[in-house]
Amino acid sequence: MRLFRLAAEQGAIYAQAALGQIYEFGQGVPADRKEAVAWYRRAADQGDAESAARLGKIFLLGQGLDKNINEAVKFLTRAADRGSAHAQRDLAELYASGTGVQRDLQKAYSLYSLAGKTLDVGKQLSDISSQLENERSATQVSRLQQ
Repeated sequence: MRLFRLAAEQGAIYAQAALGQIYEFGQGVPADRKEAVAWYRRAADQGDAESAARLGKIFLLGQGLDKNINEAVKFLTRAADRGSAHAQRDLAELYASGTGVQRDLQKAYSLYSLAGKTLDVGKQLSDISSQLENERSATQVSRLQQ
């Protein structure tokens, strides 16, 4: 633990992310979400996508902290842009439901498609496809009625 902290304090991204995980899940130390957030933030600020994804999830769920949807979206977007499949999936869920962002099924579908390269999101893709198809049908019916 001492060596992780020393490396993390000297800017080692891996050590910062590891300390975030250690404190988030209480691995050998009492769980401390505030300490976890501080270490994840340092790693995320240096470009670590998975640390940004964990921050997004913590803020989204309010795990040991107040929920903060704006921070959740910010960190999930940063992580998704850097290739985190978990963040892509979580952000897709937000776009599909309109939670914290304007509802955008095309964006949700795109993010689920990216996440699907690594994660099993087949059901989510199918659900979004059906919703998109229903919206297209409703738009076509509306145009015909005009």
